[in-house]
Amino acid sequence: MDREYTNVMEEIVVTWVQVLMSGMEYQTFCSCSKCKNDIITLSLNNLPNYYVTTEEGRKRV
Repeated sequence: MDREYTNVMEEIVVTWVQVLMSGMEYQTFCSCSKCKNDIITLSLNNLPNYYVTTEEGRKRV
């Protein structure tokens, strides 16, 4: 089954975690994949979903 929908919030969170974890102020934190994934999943569990099916829907974010 091909996915025809995307959770834009997931993309946003993953991008921001990568950006923030690469900053100088976060160099003392563990940046292994398990810790990054823990941060991402905790964030996604506390944020609303935002699913889209088209690029037009993505532009509304």
